[in-house]
Amino acid sequence: MVRRKLFRRTLVILVAVIGFLLSSIPPGEGFPDPLSLDMDSRDVSLKAIWADVKAYGAKGDGLADDGKAISAAVAAINKSGTGTLYFPPGEYRVFTGSYKGSLGGFSNINGLSLISNRATLTVDLSRKFRPGESYYGFTFDNCTNVFITGFVVRGPITDISSTAVNGVEFVRFRKGCSNIAMPYNKVSGMLSGVILSRLPSDPESYHVRNVNIGTLLVDHCYYGFNTQHTGRDVTINELVTDTIHRSYFVYGARNHKVNITSRNDYANDCYINAFNGYGCEDLWIKYTNTESTRSSDFANHVTIAWGDTIPATHRGIHLDVNIVYQPGQQSGASGIYLFKYDEQNKPDVKDRGHRLEDFTITGSIRGAPHHAGAFPVYTLPTCNWGDGDFWSNIRISDLKIINSKNSLFRLTSLVDTATITNLSSERPFMVKVNPRGKAIFINSDSTQFTESATDNSYHEYISCRITDNPSYRHAGGNGERNKRFTDTYYGSRYYPSGK
Repeated sequence: MVRRKLFRRTLVILVAVIGFLLSSIPPGEGFPDPLSLDMDSRDVSLKAIWADVKAYGAKGDGLADDGKAISAAVAAINKSGTGTLYFPPGEYRVFTGSYKGSLGGFSNINGLSLISNRATLTVDLSRKFRPGESYYGFTFDNCTNVFITGFVVRGPITDISSTAVNGVEFVRFRKGCSNIAMPYNKVSGMLSGVILSRLPSDPESYHVRNVNIGTLLVDHCYYGFNTQHTGRDVTINELVTDTIHRSYFVYGARNHKVNITSRNDYANDCYINAFNGYGCEDLWIKYTNTESTRSSDFANHVTIAWGDTIPATHRGIHLDVNIVYQPGQQSGASGIYLFKYDEQNKPDVKDRGHRLEDFTITGSIRGAPHHAGAFPVYTLPTCNWGDGDFWSNIRISDLKIINSKNSLFRLTSLVDTATITNLSSERPFMVKVNPRGKAIFINSDSTQFTESATDNSYHEYISCRITDNPSYRHAGGNGERNKRFTDTYYGSRYYPSGK
């Protein structure tokens, strides 16, 4: 009994001392904050092990393949049921030659830490992955209280244009993982930074929950952060991406608070999608993209989409955007883009019963997209939104569109009211509304608000300034019949109490 108590006390002291030493390291390159461990939140028991990968045969010299040694350390933690996988300073080379598999999978562990102390994990930089060839770094199944920090991960991926993604994922969480903390990690040249996954046929208990990411730096990767039919209660303080296929790609996500800073994105960058009937709910996204010079013409910066024909609902999506198109540069396509796919992965022309509810846009979009067919805010015109497709409670609030070309927003499936508040646009702003719905503009100022001559939707303007638009009086158009003006200047006329 005395020996057991002495061993327990020694283990606790050892772990605490190492945690103190790590937290005392001054910030270095790539580490904006000191690495720290909160030992009070960790349950250190007799079962817990400190698995130093060098103790299992890793060299950390950047030459030897350390994959087997790392896998052996992972296996020891799995056998224990709890513990810490520790990487001392060094470069740990993995996935050399034609190695296929993963570095290690953790299963059914409560209390798990992966700690890098100025260590670099390098996937063989000479390796060429075929399109569609992908492997796991670390996987986690039904693990709780997971702590991962300090990693600098490098891989060989340089071309992120292909849709057949390839390479090695850094971490993937599955089968009900919860309480995950990742204070600081940097990932480069990999398939992805962080993935949360679940199959649509999996039980509700398999949702990945309570994920807190401090700073995640991702460059030259396909995905920064990705959720698949899961992702409950996620906070990302800083997701910073550069030369990325997609920064934030989610479907089936719930209750996210995310701050994204992106540059040189290739495809739909902040991609909020629905698959297999799983839409997204309660997402608060702050998105910044102001420095891109190599974004492709496919790079719609924020996209709301329905990826198949199964009816799905997006609800409670709040976007705060700061997008700047650099003049004369490849700086991307539309700022905010909405569309739906059919069975052939083409724009859908049929009524599917998709829903968009409680959707808010705020922020600013400056400059003109490089792509001639792109707009600051845009819905794909080749998608037909039918009577079963239902959009409601759409709010554009304090959105500034500056130095742009014609701004376009089609609310063609709106069935109640879209409220546009404090909108300012130096160019004509078109809001096309389904005849079943109406658009209300409040405290908004534009050169002119306009819509097609055949649009018979209802628009109401309250405390606005609008340049006279001759199209209102075109033959066949709705003229001013479906307009109501209150405390509004319409051309040279002032309407004080409604017309």
